[in-house]
Amino acid sequence: MKFSSASDRGLGACFRHGFTLIELLTVLVIISVLAVLTFSVLKSSRQNAKQVQSVANLRLIGAALISYTGENDGRYPLGATSDFKGPFWSDAIEPYLPDEVEGGWINSAGKTYKLSPVLVDPLVEDGFHHQITDYGANREVLVRNDGGNPLAVSAVLRPANTIAVVAGEISKASGVIASWHVETYRFISSPDSNSFAKPSDRGTRRVNAVFCDGHVESIPWEKFVENRESYLLINPTK
Repeated sequence: MKFSSASDRGLGACFRHGFTLIELLTVLVIISVLAVLTFSVLKSSRQNAKQVQSVANLRLIGAALISYTGENDGRYPLGATSDFKGPFWSDAIEPYLPDEVEGGWINSAGKTYKLSPVLVDPLVEDGFHHQITDYGANREVLVRNDGGNPLAVSAVLRPANTIAVVAGEISKASGVIASWHVETYRFISSPDSNSFAKPSDRGTRRVNAVFCDGHVESIPWEKFVENRESYLLINPTK
């Protein structure tokens, strides 16, 4: 006569009866939680990588601006013509940046375009890029051509405190798209308005900007708004 051990009987019972409903639900809940955690970690990692690349882009833009001023009588490039047509400030510094490529980026018109990848902010989603650049010129520094001379580097008395280029945005009917310039005085007057081109936190609550001396900062939005005059004006009143 063949006898089976208690452990054999228990194992057989598991195979005969399978998992209970509660056990199955517990397993499903654990799998769901792990999936959510994994997705959150991957999303955070991708966002962090984009942030690092955006800061690196601005660092290269800052170096290009310094190189440009060194070869152009110590003056910054003009932001644009008086009627907001090219050449733009980004065109002026392109010789100092990596070559243009057909990067597969999609602008607000739904078309791909060719540009130096340094001028494309990875924090901007496809369909909301600006084909000139995603980074906005501080019009206090990179002024329009209204018949005067471009701003001299020597006129910026606080280069380590004055922003030259910042992540920019403007609200359109199709949504919020990147902007190649920011309307400095309107933003200082009405920072909460969305009716003009303004600095952008890209949904991160931090503003990426390169200063006139070439260094880059990622500034908390609240701090940026509170100190906007100091960051954006050559000669702030406070």
